[in-house]
Amino acid sequence: RINPTCCDLLNVTAEELDGELSVESEFTVTILPVNDQPYVLNDGIPDQEFDEDSGAWEIVDLDDIFADVEEEIFILSVDIPEPLQADVNEDNLLVITAPDNFFGEDIVVTVIAEETEGGLSISDEFMLNILPINDPPLLRDAGIADQSFAEDSGPWNQFDLNEFFFDPDGDDLVFSAQIDEPLSVSINEDEILTITAPENFFGEDLLVTIIIEDTGAGLELVEEFFLAITPVDDPPQIVGEGI
Repeated sequence: RINPTCCDLLNVTAEELDGELSVESEFTVTILPVNDQPYVLNDGIPDQEFDEDSGAWEIVDLDDIFADVEEEIFILSVDIPEPLQADVNEDNLLVITAPDNFFGEDIVVTVIAEETEGGLSISDEFMLNILPINDPPLLRDAGIADQSFAEDSGPWNQFDLNEFFFDPDGDDLVFSAQIDEPLSVSINEDEILTITAPENFFGEDLLVTIIIEDTGAGLELVEEFFLAITPVDDPPQIVGEGI
């Protein structure tokens, strides 16, 4: 029997070769129970691979991974590096989550199963790979607020675009901008946005569109804001050569 923990009555008989005389004796053999080490079933937890930002990952039912001869209940815990998080739910399902835009290779995850009574434990580890997915450029904070200037107070060197946009993958960004005529918009080598207007021009709800493209995969972000150029009372002018 495997792991016997009971007792057996044994009978031993000693007999002469001619069979005339014999003696018998009985004794009891008791095999005392010893707590056995938990063990890992099959080959344990296989290595895992997922795409970045693909949700919470249900890895494995840990009841299919750990076993105990005495059928003790396990306390299950997980050792995983930050910023990843691991949870074992009430059905002993191991679930791993990662923050947005996180990726990494050869991440070691260790799962420990400890007996509730005997105190013995066993662990199994596996490798986790989270593959990077190219992300579009993103806004910092709330983006560019609507703007207002007085007529003939330009040009307006208003924005360092790097203060408003970034790429989570670290790709360089290429900026371009659009605005309706007769206004004009330009972006210099330092990513400073400049808006100019002809003399005496004013208007409201003037749409400015900024296109931000990453150099990695060509993904784009489009940001818009409105511009108001308020009128200023100009002095009278002499037409032609005067009187």
